Amino acid sequence: MSKFGKASLLLLLLIVSFAASNDVYSAIIGDLDGNYLVDYRDARILAEEWLDPICLISGCVSELDSVEGVAGGDWAVLANNWQKQEAFVVISEFMAANINTLLDGDGQSSDWIEIYNPTDKTLSLGGWYLTDNDANLIKWQFPSGVEIEPGKFLIVFASDKKYDENPFNYPYLDPAGYYHTNFNIDQGGEYLALVAPDGLDIVHEYKPQFPNQLTDVSYGLAQHAITIVSSGATASYHVPTIADSSLGTTWTELSFDDSGWDSGETGIGFGNVVSG
Repeated sequence: MSKFGKASLLLLLLIVSFAASNDVYSAIIGDLDGNYLVDYRDARILAEEWLDPICLISGCVSELDSVEGVAGGDWAVLANNWQKQEAFVVISEFMAANINTLLDGDGQSSDWIEIYNPTDKTLSLGGWYLTDNDANLIKWQFPSGVEIEPGKFLIVFASDKKYDENPFNYPYLDPAGYYHTNFNIDQGGEYLALVAPDGLDIVHEYKPQFPNQLTDVSYGLAQHAITIVSSGATASYHVPTIADSSLGTTWTELSFDDSGWDSGETGIGFGNVVSG
């Protein structure tokens, strides 16, 4: 095929691909630049390799359809996955009745929502949405430039700050650098979701609604934990006496010899012995 013919077909495939949208979030084929999103950057990489004679045989990253060489089938895969994005952020925690815990930048005890990035990359939330209404998935949008570093959390206050009240500062950004949504969180329970930039794909949600919330008690996902000593494991223990003052903190060191201590199954605690 001539380069002119390829260019014409390329234009057609791009038009088709821009019309496609994603249905679910998963590890996706077509994310050629590794930014967790199939977008124009990936189309540019594929276009360059499609026009490169070297990529007529295997070995180029744009081979997406398991067929040797970069060809029209790879464009079909990219079109099918257009704008798909990996699931990588969650609403890790929120508080619907904040009275005495966390203050916003205005000194108010507003409701708050916490977003968590569990990946090893800094991720952008610009263009994403938060909503408390499953019939309006684009209720409040993150502005461009909002990012979460690897393993970090982002707090957004749900203080019902509307555009009409803050036309020159919307989405509302308080003096401490916190953004505020245009809705509150209902203590009695309601829907809550994080939505992708297309306004259709729900990345994480509490549905049909989260339960009734307690004052100053947050709600959310269980945190990751590592069990250091399992229940029922054998452990050494020692009831301290005055004679132990010479130990100092040496007993906390990994090299300390506790072979002379008593042993028992976890959990182990201390208490008063009550005679029968």
